[in-house]
Amino acid sequence: MTLRPEAPAVERRPAAPAWFDAALAQAPERSHLEVEGAEIEVLAWGERGKPGLLLLHGFTAHADWWSFLAPLLAQGRRVVAFSLSGMGRSGWRDAYSLEQHAREAIAVAEATGLFKSATPPILIGHSFGSFAARVVAQTLGPRLGGII
Repeated sequence: MTLRPEAPAVERRPAAPAWFDAALAQAPERSHLEVEGAEIEVLAWGERGKPGLLLLHGFTAHADWWSFLAPLLAQGRRVVAFSLSGMGRSGWRDAYSLEQHAREAIAVAEATGLFKSATPPILIGHSFGSFAARVVAQTLGPRLGGII
């Protein structure tokens, strides 16, 4: 019996549902904001003045992890995601803390107009992002509509 070498594997992207492709096709506004010496990557969907959602990603993730979901949440809202310092396309620091990440979140919310609506913004924190979101909630209290 002789063994035949296999043909190299062809990598193909699995088929995605139409809603997923449609969401990714809605490009966010992309910008950077300096917060205490670090450039913070910011993505935003929806109009300023609409009720706001601020999305905080998990550890070693980045703002684009929300790109398939944020456009769906942006119907009638202003949705903002950012990359915590040291992650994504944000700048690096010599040291990191939850308090620092919370200050970044507050600065991003202010700069992107999330407090311009009559409805206070809501924070959504995934995994590690929920720890920073809790510090933001302790800091801002009633200026927030809630935390998820």
